[in-house]
Amino acid sequence: MTNPGADELGILSPLEHPAAVAWARARPAGLEPAGVALLKRKNKSAIYRLTGAVPGGQGVVAKRCALETARIERAVYAEVLSRLPVSSPRYYGWAEDQGGAHGWLFLEECVAEKYSPVAEDHRRLAGQWLGVLHTSSERLAGTVPLPDRGPVHYRQCLRRVYETVTGNIGNPAIALEERAALGSFAALCESLEARWPEVEKVCARIPRTLVHGDFIKRNLRVRNGGAGPALLPFDWEDAGWGCPAVDLARPSLGAGVDLAAYLEAVSDRWPAVDLATVHRWAAVGTLFRFLAGADWDAPKLATPWAEKAVLRLTIYRETLGDAVRALGWEDVTSPPPLSTLPDGHALAAGLSSILCESGDADGRVAVVDRRRNPTTSTFPGEIVTCRLADGTDVRLFCKYGAGREHNAHGHRGGVDYETEVYRRVVRPSRATAPRFYGARTDDATGEVWLVLGYLDGAVRLRDKKEPSAWDMAAARVGDFHAAHEVPPAGPRPDFPRAYDADYYAGWARRTIEYTRPLHQDLPWLDAVCRRFEGALAPLLEPSQTVIHGECYPMNLLCHGGEIYLVDWESAAVGPGEIDLATLTERCEADIAGRCELAYCRARWPRGAPASFARRLDLARLYVHFRWLGDGPGRKKPWRLEEVRTLGERLGLL
Repeated sequence: MTNPGADELGILSPLEHPAAVAWARARPAGLEPAGVALLKRKNKSAIYRLTGAVPGGQGVVAKRCALETARIERAVYAEVLSRLPVSSPRYYGWAEDQGGAHGWLFLEECVAEKYSPVAEDHRRLAGQWLGVLHTSSERLAGTVPLPDRGPVHYRQCLRRVYETVTGNIGNPAIALEERAALGSFAALCESLEARWPEVEKVCARIPRTLVHGDFIKRNLRVRNGGAGPALLPFDWEDAGWGCPAVDLARPSLGAGVDLAAYLEAVSDRWPAVDLATVHRWAAVGTLFRFLAGADWDAPKLATPWAEKAVLRLTIYRETLGDAVRALGWEDVTSPPPLSTLPDGHALAAGLSSILCESGDADGRVAVVDRRRNPTTSTFPGEIVTCRLADGTDVRLFCKYGAGREHNAHGHRGGVDYETEVYRRVVRPSRATAPRFYGARTDDATGEVWLVLGYLDGAVRLRDKKEPSAWDMAAARVGDFHAAHEVPPAGPRPDFPRAYDADYYAGWARRTIEYTRPLHQDLPWLDAVCRRFEGALAPLLEPSQTVIHGECYPMNLLCHGGEIYLVDWESAAVGPGEIDLATLTERCEADIAGRCELAYCRARWPRGAPASFARRLDLARLYVHFRWLGDGPGRKKPWRLEEVRTLGERLGLL
């Protein structure tokens, strides 16, 4: 058998299946399976369920993978976990494949609840379980042959990532702006390499234990039984002896472990460890997980489909911010200069004023923690924890103008404009958005601070796989548009700004200008841009509404079963189809279709207007012009392909 996809061919009975044959070698005295079913197949592995192979009717999971991986997992289950006081899936044995290149692992089927990082009881259970794993395995460190998972291993990951990124930055499949991002990523790798002695210094003070290495939600189950809940981690192929920090990585890269529960579990064995130390370990662990993920995705930069790898690396970099700042490395990710942020005295005074005006405080508040926003782009921001006079803590998100602007052809406003959107549109409408506490104009600089409630544990819609989350997002956008429709008769509101024919045509003209070097190879592009001006009527017809303007999945947060819209600096009056176009950009066809249906039902319960489909296509074309005409370096091939497809569908070619 040379690959997992060939092993079902020509099989006449369950006993002939390679999984059953391997089971007979691993458990010669066991029952013969009554059936074999494929559960999951990947490029290098396959997972099957054997039914009737053990007494009691419980299923057995048979995992076929590379022999080296199988040996690691076998050693973990048979020689380490079996000697520790932790819950684990039952291990039934293993066998080498007849070809010699693969191995089979046999485990109990974990019929249990999926782990949820947003469930407090799950996070606490994970913290307790890891604490017991790490402290109890310390005495076994090195006694069982397992890979090294300490700082040396992750430094090797760092060097491979750097070499892969720099070696593939010239791939023709990578757009110019993406090459700039990769260059910045390579510079980040160089900065981390220079800091590596500090990483080793931190790790030298951490006990060496068994680590899972990929302790994330998809590899965890929670079994609820008479003895209470039990955590069942599986997929130990990245396990080894090393620094337990990697299992404590922050929620964006790990399982969202409750660090206080972890501290409780380790305090007897490691009494010198305090919560500040555990948080520092978690920062190192986030760095390790960042490098492991980047090492996995970077090789895809050499393929014709490199764009997805670039996106993944960008996401990894965004999640690194909190970790490096927790380690005191303010310069590594090039955050905004400190001079752009208010000093401690000014921040406390400003927030005291805002919270008193909002009725949340009756006197001066104390700033007990401030951390830079890890996803800061144009405008610097902070996550600030304030303590009120009664001892209550309030977490705020503060966004600062800082003398910056990101406006092009009237598309975006600054922090002052976004503040007015929250004040005059979002707050009165009670839209699902973070709470608007208020704003302040800095006495020294004249710049505006925007102060919002911080949503702890929120997840961006772009990271949600459940179709129901996308349905809800589209429905919420449709509800907002229905509530803010502009009457067809009468004057337009004076705020927010309104899109008109000159605005749309301007983006088409800007696209012509910025894509001029491509016109010889793409002669149709100029035609689509020029004919767009004559096709604008549907975008200008009645049924205008207040729109977000950049309703991308990265600007929608999932929190507490609700969808929150953030970053309103592009709000305007225009066709709602623009928000739907950005929400569904590059979505899979079935998700996009579901979103369109959910949006229309919420916006027009009696049925969408006849012009909806054409307006949506024109809105999508406008969005492409908006990016292509934003400046040099935004010529992504997929956008150009979409422009041609839409141009043909709209009759512009």
